Amino acid sequence: MVMTMAAALVAMLALAGCGSSSKGLDLGGSSKDLTTTRALGALEARIVNADRTPAAGQAVLVSGTRAATTSISVTTDARGIIRLGSLAPGNYQLLIGAVAFRAPIEAGQVTTRLYNLGQPNVTRTDLGEMFILNGLGQTLSRLDTETGTIANNVVKTGKWPNAVAFYKGIGYIVNSGDNSIQRFNPVDGKTIDTTDLGAGRNPYYIAFWQDKAFVTNLLAKQVQVLNLAEDKPVLGKTIDVGVQPSGLVVTNDKVFVFCTGASWVGSNVTYAQGTVHVLNAGTETVEAVLELGEKSNPQVGVVGSEGHVYVLCTGDYQTVGSSVLRINPRSNTLDGAPLPLTREGGIVSARAITVAPNGRAFVADQSGARIHVVDTKAHKVLRTGRNALDQGANPLDLAASANGLVWVFNFSDDQVRAFDAGSYARRYGPLGAGDGPMYGGTRERQPAAAVAAR
Repeated sequence: MVMTMAAALVAMLALAGCGSSSKGLDLGGSSKDLTTTRALGALEARIVNADRTPAAGQAVLVSGTRAATTSISVTTDARGIIRLGSLAPGNYQLLIGAVAFRAPIEAGQVTTRLYNLGQPNVTRTDLGEMFILNGLGQTLSRLDTETGTIANNVVKTGKWPNAVAFYKGIGYIVNSGDNSIQRFNPVDGKTIDTTDLGAGRNPYYIAFWQDKAFVTNLLAKQVQVLNLAEDKPVLGKTIDVGVQPSGLVVTNDKVFVFCTGASWVGSNVTYAQGTVHVLNAGTETVEAVLELGEKSNPQVGVVGSEGHVYVLCTGDYQTVGSSVLRINPRSNTLDGAPLPLTREGGIVSARAITVAPNGRAFVADQSGARIHVVDTKAHKVLRTGRNALDQGANPLDLAASANGLVWVFNFSDDQVRAFDAGSYARRYGPLGAGDGPMYGGTRERQPAAAVAAR
């Protein structure tokens, strides 16, 4: 019944040129209620009560601002979610009792929104939903960041998955062992398609910019471009970068690629000059190379609250510890002094960083079992050494959610914990995850101007 009403709404609200015969990408599983084409969009909205519990069974009146007299009524499911597909681009209104919310629909993508009935003036682009990558189990778990509940093993990945991210409502899994990018439907967990990158690539991380995906190929010393404008990803240009490209972020129409400089001779590893290669996202060319020093080992980064790129340099795990560097993305230069991280009785060998909505960056030190805190607004360390946070053993990675929580993935214990990014107070956990939780991707529409995906 939802599709019938949605089709009626589209007919009344369709804009000029919206009738398209191009094949759509169905994200709705058997119900086919999240369909997009190059000319039509879709909406997935989650309604929660003031206490963040799902507003299940809630009637929602949906109308288009260009034809206010035309509306349809839909009902939220058990998780407070409604889904409408094949919608003409434009601004829509969702009326729930006396509370109204707005939802802009864009062609070719699924608009995701989370609305809180107790905060009608606050709109979030996420669904209060995060997908956790379980490296050993080779699955994804679905985490509800509003209620702190987990549904395990909802998606089957390929071999040696390393990262999961989302673009225009579709999930992307980087499978290092299969040398592939796997796209999946986040509604029903089914694989949409798989793109083979070629043997010997070892893809590591992925980031997006204007219908392009940039994938680091660790062993090939390259970044692979995928064109996403068609129904399936199309292999594009490969860009030569530094040794062992690992993480990458996109901001200011540039791709910042972190190259560790690591090389192996047998079981021995050495760390040469660590670099950041800056790519022009439009021309797909290298426009600058920043040298960070021998044994710096830059692995991952984030875009801070002020728009700067924060790079986590892991060090050599023996004599050189971890530090955080700041890059000005406009001038492609280092900005400010390095921020060293410390711990008693050894060096910090951190490998993960995330930034919360309040501008604080959190760094996971797996070997020291601590979380360090950096203020990206003031460019200073807030918590390190004996003041670093204890959030369980073996924190391999961590991710921030839009509701101000930081989620820590304890790899060896198969657990997840969450704490408040402002007070550091524990909110959830330990929660049981899949086998070897190691990464978290938030499901939301990410702005093309600043997308960070490790």
